Amino acid sequence: MTTSLTPSALILAGGQGQRMGGQDKGRMRWQGKPLIEHALDRVRQQTVVPPEILISANRHLDEYALTGARVVQDLRTGFAGPLAGIEAGLIHAKHDWVLVTTCDMPLIPLNLLEKLYLGLDGRSVAVALVDKKLSPLTILLSRFLVKSVSAYLDSGQAAVKPWLKSLNMAVVEFEEPESFVNINTLKETNDNSTEQ
Repeated sequence: MTTSLTPSALILAGGQGQRMGGQDKGRMRWQGKPLIEHALDRVRQQTVVPPEILISANRHLDEYALTGARVVQDLRTGFAGPLAGIEAGLIHAKHDWVLVTTCDMPLIPLNLLEKLYLGLDGRSVAVALVDKKLSPLTILLSRFLVKSVSAYLDSGQAAVKPWLKSLNMAVVEFEEPESFVNINTLKETNDNSTEQ
């Protein structure tokens, strides 16, 4: 890739795991290892490798830190949602561009970062489109959007998709829906235990 792109990556793992009985989703096992490990593998194998990887987590911070990634916690209390994790990630990121993905998407395309970057077209955020639907938590955005995120959260709103639609976002289509599968329930994990 002929660019000097030096991005950070942020893996969201800070949710309540409501559809997994309140368990920490990133630590749930799928195909033999914790979901967070799958997510880290995919980020580390990107065609443009982020030199910095952050994990947004609000529980088991020490365990997540053992992965070698930098762990950031929400600034807001009470599991304020993925946008609060994005806010914390943008504040702590060392690089101007931040790839956002989630711990429950273990098969993201290895060209996700590169393709989103090439699709920016001068904008400050690019969002993946899969099966004609936005994938609002697979995005590349400028860390300078943190003021916009904070203002949106301060106004009492928290949904990611309306915030994205309020911006001049680039939409980048991906042809492989299987790469964007979500592992959301206990039934979808191979065994229902957390990492020991």
